[in-house]
Amino acid sequence: MIVTNLTEEMAVSAETRLKRFLHYGSELPCYEAGAWKTNIASPNYEAVELTSVDSLISEGKGSDVVKHIIEQEGCMAYMIYMILHKNPEKIEMEIVTVRETCWGRGLRRAVNNWYLHQEPQKMAENVTRFVGMHSWTHKDILKLAHTCSKNPAQNAVISYVINGIETAQKLFNDKPEAQAIIEYLKNVENLKHSTNSTTASLLISAHSFSFECVPSGLYRSKEIWHVLIPKMSVVTILKVLRRLSRYRLLRRKSVIVPLIVDRLKEEEAIIEEKVQPAEILLYLKKYESSSRLRFIDRSRPVKPPPPVNPAVVDAANALLNTSVSLLKPTGLKYIIAVNNGFDMILTKCWQCRELTCCMAALLITYCIYKTETDATVLIYSASDMEEVPLDKSLSFNETISTMRARCSAAKVNMAQPVMWAQKNKKAVDVFVVITNNNNETSSASLPTCLNQYRTEMNLPQTKYIAVGLDMCGLNCIDPADPGMLEIKGFDEKVPTIIEAFSRGAF
Repeated sequence: MIVTNLTEEMAVSAETRLKRFLHYGSELPCYEAGAWKTNIASPNYEAVELTSVDSLISEGKGSDVVKHIIEQEGCMAYMIYMILHKNPEKIEMEIVTVRETCWGRGLRRAVNNWYLHQEPQKMAENVTRFVGMHSWTHKDILKLAHTCSKNPAQNAVISYVINGIETAQKLFNDKPEAQAIIEYLKNVENLKHSTNSTTASLLISAHSFSFECVPSGLYRSKEIWHVLIPKMSVVTILKVLRRLSRYRLLRRKSVIVPLIVDRLKEEEAIIEEKVQPAEILLYLKKYESSSRLRFIDRSRPVKPPPPVNPAVVDAANALLNTSVSLLKPTGLKYIIAVNNGFDMILTKCWQCRELTCCMAALLITYCIYKTETDATVLIYSASDMEEVPLDKSLSFNETISTMRARCSAAKVNMAQPVMWAQKNKKAVDVFVVITNNNNETSSASLPTCLNQYRTEMNLPQTKYIAVGLDMCGLNCIDPADPGMLEIKGFDEKVPTIIEAFSRGAF
């Protein structure tokens, strides 16, 4: 649930609170991993009241609200909020997932803009690729929005969604502008009802259909994947690795494996898609976990799952290292303090059970120290913080080996990295402290130590990010300090949120 009942948080400016919401779905200085999935995708989701919006509008800064929305792409929740409550005239939604019964004029206008501002071909591809999501279909939304176009080709798509291909053909067969679209939609229907892998692969090859259009009964066909993989995005390939493994299509001599490896090595595709390292690691671990036997029914023989393909794993690891090398540096000075205890190796991340806390912590560390020119890595030791000199030429797996060789059982004091920097007179722009717990109850107050450091070093803008990978949370920051952020758990958005907060995006 997104919490917006603020108390001491009101000391932070309304603009900062709005930017927080646009980046991670809460006005509070705490990002909970999986918040977008658990809140926006929930069938019980309700639009929330945002105090920041009301404050900015009362100050005569309503135009700033719209500006921030446009700058931050993909802010689905806030766009829906604005459409439902403020009726803006110029907001286009990228995804329509509405949990409201009241469809006013502003909401209908926004929905119609999203559909009708697309070219007819693109519109046809979008409505056929995903028929529905989160209990809503395109048919539901188009009927509620009363969508209609002056373009016959777009109207053909709308008619297809609402009434089916036969009705669309009857109504638009005599319209020359709609002939190409009708032909495309007929081929989509032929593919979706196909049971022959050869026929389906010819349709996919001729019309560049995505794998979402392929009937699930054909997913076990090598012929289908042989046509699909060269045209799939890198992220989509990573997502389907687990499925392909389950269908036993990634064996060592499979003809699909070289296609996957070649696709994962295409640097142009990585740059174009802006693939994030956390996404790669997450999907790789999901694929690797598919080789483990999770349940044994002793009453009958169990066929063991297929082993992972080393070529695919190596290609994914190389892709991860490449994606890190393509990250843009912020030019700031970092201290990354990591709890390198044995419990981090054994504990799974909250909202990300595929990764251990150790692996998630080292991914964050790896992304920062490989990207930034001034990044110091510290680990907790029995007496004080210990600096770890890491070579920037190391791969991610080599970094894991180096850090695990220095495991310790020290207690975690969240203020200790700040005190270490103050003691050593080290200038720091951003502290990133990563742990699974805060087990030093007698430690000095973190906000007090941070403010002392800012004053003594004359660095009033120094920021502090506390990453608690376990579900218990750290609860160590001052919510009235805009330079402090807490992250609970781990998901693919966490490294991006750390980078955005560090450079002052919110």
